[in-house]
Amino acid sequence: MKGMHIDQIFYGLIEQRGPAKQLADLDKICFESDAMSFEEWLKVSNTFPIIVYAWQDDDKANPRGIAVVRYAAGISYLYSVAVIPEARRLGLGQRMLQKSLEIAKEKGCLEMQAHTRTENEASQKLLAKNGFKVIQYVPDFYDDCEDGILWSKLL
Repeated sequence: MKGMHIDQIFYGLIEQRGPAKQLADLDKICFESDAMSFEEWLKVSNTFPIIVYAWQDDDKANPRGIAVVRYAAGISYLYSVAVIPEARRLGLGQRMLQKSLEIAKEKGCLEMQAHTRTENEASQKLLAKNGFKVIQYVPDFYDDCEDGILWSKLL
């Protein structure tokens, strides 16, 4: 997609209702059946995540993708990587993941973990391509009782 600027991404804490609403709206576009609600995004904001945004042509009001990372005690957790449908397959998820790994390392984290749904092959390929290893399969991990896979990467 012409004009996609990942080198201009920014990150920070979600501290107001506005960004949480924006994230919930973007999440609904990216994950039609598995989107988090506004209330869930507000709850996430209390864990002090790093939010990595990507946008097109400096249009920061309409992000094309997000990556959400939480960190504590030397471990970071990749909460979500989401790219809107029209910006998929352009390397945006890859670049946001790389920036998330870089930021986690800067914050002193020694490891990053993530869960994927067993059916989410795109996320599994992205994590494997970036050196993540499967740690364990987790039965009924998600609210809808779908199994999950726990991944980990040493930083």
